[in-house]
Amino acid sequence: MRPVGWRRDVAVGVVAFVAMEPVAYAGHRWGMHGPGWAAHESHHRSRAGVVEANDLYPLGFAAATIVAMSAGVPRRTAAPWRAVLAASAGVTAYGAAYSVVHEIYAHRRVPRLRRRARLLEVLGERHMRHHRRGGEPFGMLLPIVVDGVAPRRSSEDPLSPPAGDPLVEVRTLGPDGGVVAVAREHQGAGIEAEQTVVD
Repeated sequence: MRPVGWRRDVAVGVVAFVAMEPVAYAGHRWGMHGPGWAAHESHHRSRAGVVEANDLYPLGFAAATIVAMSAGVPRRTAAPWRAVLAASAGVTAYGAAYSVVHEIYAHRRVPRLRRRARLLEVLGERHMRHHRRGGEPFGMLLPIVVDGVAPRRSSEDPLSPPAGDPLVEVRTLGPDGGVVAVAREHQGAGIEAEQTVVD
């Protein structure tokens, strides 16, 4: 059997990375905002502590990737298992990028970390549009915002309150596809990004 070259490994990893965005979109839109809403709802409410039930999702995805990599390492000389390892590396890279955008730039879960990357700030702000208005964008690294889907709202609109409001009403999509209003108390970090107006 002819050995598989490193270029193919890199290509498989890149394809896996790119493919994860539509997979994450579908999982978020039809999984988390569907049958998985019981855990995901915690992510659309004020966080009482350091963790939330929604954190089970990234832990589960990471565990599945670790299992795939663990199965592939002992068999890495066989072409199919090299592809499994390469795809797992791409999925891991996507997970890392997703975590940076979602946890640091959107939800400010690492408050002391200085944030200076403008592109990542824009991606984080677009994710917060999903939290403020419900619906799109469900994607993270390619958050497509269609004007007719998530229109910009005026500062008088209760969905776009001025910074410092003690009570913020946030809408999100529930498991049945309907819009759910969620009242959130202003708790400083974490809600500030949700009050950012996004173009």
